[in-house]
Amino acid sequence: MISKFLVFKRRCILGIQPTLMKAMATNQRGDSVFYTRLLSYLKNSGFRPEKIQHLSGDVHLIRSGNKFLIIKGFSNYRKWESQEILTSVIKKNGFNSTYRMLAEERPFDFENKVYAGIEYLPPAKTSFNYRNDKNRQNGLEVLNQFHQSSAHALPNLKSGIPLFDQHTKWHERLLLFKEYLPVIREYVEESILDSWIRWAEWSLSGLQAYERLLYSEKSVVIHGDCAHHNFLRKHNGELTLIDFDLISEAPPIIDFLQYANRILPHLNNPEETLWSYPELKKYRHNRAFLYALIYPADIFREWNRLVKEEGYHHSKRLHSVWKLSVENYSKRMKFNRGIAKLLS
Repeated sequence: MISKFLVFKRRCILGIQPTLMKAMATNQRGDSVFYTRLLSYLKNSGFRPEKIQHLSGDVHLIRSGNKFLIIKGFSNYRKWESQEILTSVIKKNGFNSTYRMLAEERPFDFENKVYAGIEYLPPAKTSFNYRNDKNRQNGLEVLNQFHQSSAHALPNLKSGIPLFDQHTKWHERLLLFKEYLPVIREYVEESILDSWIRWAEWSLSGLQAYERLLYSEKSVVIHGDCAHHNFLRKHNGELTLIDFDLISEAPPIIDFLQYANRILPHLNNPEETLWSYPELKKYRHNRAFLYALIYPADIFREWNRLVKEEGYHHSKRLHSVWKLSVENYSKRMKFNRGIAKLLS
């Protein structure tokens, strides 16, 4: 007689989306182990799944009736533990604009990853983006509130998260960009590439000279990845902050600098309008912040990723990165000159 557990397991697998079924076909033995452990974890958590949907990477959506749960893979146990501590502490200190992580049941291991449950946040029909001013301001407010609460989590995480070093990170990004130049030159004029590199080197030189101003604020736990997809607007309109894989110890200015870099392409006359946001206005006379704004972080990041992944074979993806670095060149040069004027 087939056990109830095997019938239950088969029923769950039959509910999996076609994309995941395809993945299972290529690695049936591994997937069998994964789903056995997943189902055991869900059972111990009191969750009886009716459908398992693969969303992306190591993220799955589990449905049971009208209840949902996210299962996410973490690179190691410490990563999961750090994020569980962080989300728990910030909620206790008044920041509720994020999810709760399941801590009642120990995560399960599979192929050098650690998997655990995360509260599902029902999203709005329209996803968050940086194209409108209301979203940009709302995101800054949520980020500021996060920092106020994350400062309380720092004592619990000192040994579990890294110290952030902006200059080293960007210096390494520039070196990688230079390494990839033989490929990038096939798509972008030499004069434009030389210009980006000169501005980057000037930015790093100034950043190093005034680095003390970048670290003059009290350290908190920063989010570390202010991409628009890490802000999720719920169906009730509330904006939340998600995905804490890149948290580290640093002053709030580091997150705000990254946020500023993310919204720059969406601003008209950014050398002026950037300072209309209260959370950014306070850094207008911080020379380290100004030098850092000039660094072409987005351009180097996207080209480095494109070349590493050989994404230049995909015309749509290539055009998007080309547009960022070439079509927006004049606008960015105007911005750089405006910031350089503030530094003079």
